[in-house]
Amino acid sequence: MEPLTILAYGLSILFVVMVWLLAFLVFIRHIRKNKAMKELEIDHISLYFDDYFPTIIKNFDLVKKSKFDKWSKSIGKRLNTVSGNISTIEKFRKNFDPRLKTLEKQVDELEDTSS
Repeated sequence: MEPLTILAYGLSILFVVMVWLLAFLVFIRHIRKNKAMKELEIDHISLYFDDYFPTIIKNFDLVKKSKFDKWSKSIGKRLNTVSGNISTIEKFRKNFDPRLKTLEKQVDELEDTSS
């Protein structure tokens, strides 16, 4: 065998080994990438909400927990104020109803006398 033929066979074998080694490294990289993605458990829905969550809250008029907590703490005061207003209105109505009935009677009497 000539030295050039031996060199050609040697380079061919080296080339085949290098291609197999490169294919093996790509395969290992692919497996590691898939394993890493499974460990992170990233799905498209989570990525979407991560990107658009502030916009969703704004568009649907949703409230953040801190705002809700402030609102829920102040609701008791507001309900007490409204309850006080209701009791004031009921007292006014108790005094006003008899006077209204008296006025209605007088109007009815005036209508009867004018006819």
